[in-house]
Amino acid sequence: MNIALILAKKGSKGLPGKNLIIWKGKSLLEHTIIHLKKTKLFDKIYVSTNCNKIKNVALAINCKVILRSNELAKNSNYVKSVNHACNHIKHFKTITIPMVVQPLRKFNIFKLMLNKLKNKKLDSVVTVEKFESSTAWIFQSYKGKLKKFKFINYKNEIGRREDLVIINNAVVSFKFSSWKKSNGITPWPYLGKNISLIRQKILNKNLKIDINDIEDKNWLSYLTKKFKWKKLY
Repeated sequence: MNIALILAKKGSKGLPGKNLIIWKGKSLLEHTIIHLKKTKLFDKIYVSTNCNKIKNVALAINCKVILRSNELAKNSNYVKSVNHACNHIKHFKTITIPMVVQPLRKFNIFKLMLNKLKNKKLDSVVTVEKFESSTAWIFQSYKGKLKKFKFINYKNEIGRREDLVIINNAVVSFKFSSWKKSNGITPWPYLGKNISLIRQKILNKNLKIDINDIEDKNWLSYLTKKFKWKKLY
């Protein structure tokens, strides 16, 4: 079975209740569920949550709910929460996880990912975005000062790199076999080692939305008025 899994918890350090923000008449969670249903690619849609409001929204749209504890819902336990859901589902061919707070995704993104996963040599497919910088520019903020990361080789890392990308977690898909082995990249072992990528195309990099604080929410509202989107999918 091809499974869609949505991880949506209550609370957030940056913007509490962000998964249930109303946009164009529906919550961000509802938009994601509707998108998944319209593709007709998934046998079942699960929502993993520690929130009764989110549970009720999911059940109202005929999704299955996996309840997790507040401890499991902590950011530091993200991988554990994925494993918790996979253990609950038990039997699946692939699992696709879309990020609710990144709602501006192409309609065919899920089809593109599942088509790539048909390659027997692949463990997973992830969405990425360009890292427009040099690794030599990366510092850690520590007690009001800058601290260098020790694991980067700075000798040849001066100018911008064109080959670097970051996994943005907008959507990830992985196989049962990959999750079962859990022998992949850090910090997402369930993605395996043979990972393909998809670059989502948007009109402009400044139109990327990842809602984590009130400024992100306001930016989404501004863009909605500016572009007057009539239909999302």
